[in-house]
Amino acid sequence: MTRFGYVVCATVAFTAGLVRSDCEIGKRYCGYNLLTIGQDYLDDMKAALIKDREPVDVAELLTSLFMCKEAQTESDNLEWLETCDIKEWQICTTGASEGDQCLSLM
Repeated sequence: MTRFGYVVCATVAFTAGLVRSDCEIGKRYCGYNLLTIGQDYLDDMKAALIKDREPVDVAELLTSLFMCKEAQTESDNLEWLETCDIKEWQICTTGASEGDQCLSLM
């Protein structure tokens, strides 16, 4: 490979890292928000639910709160925190600086 080729490869690798949208470590996310931030977190969300013996279904995936953390393995960058329980009049809502939260409607 020529010197120019190395420069092009390094530039592409660097800019690819800048464009990728990751969750912010230490921030809480509703499941539905994780699915929209630009990286496929579905498998990570399922792994977090399975790890805590929670049901893995669409409702659980979308209405659960997850914490983004430093990954120990490829699919270990999310921690399940809780599911916002519609039966108790809770919804998962987009929050401010600390992240999303379960909001009680009652």
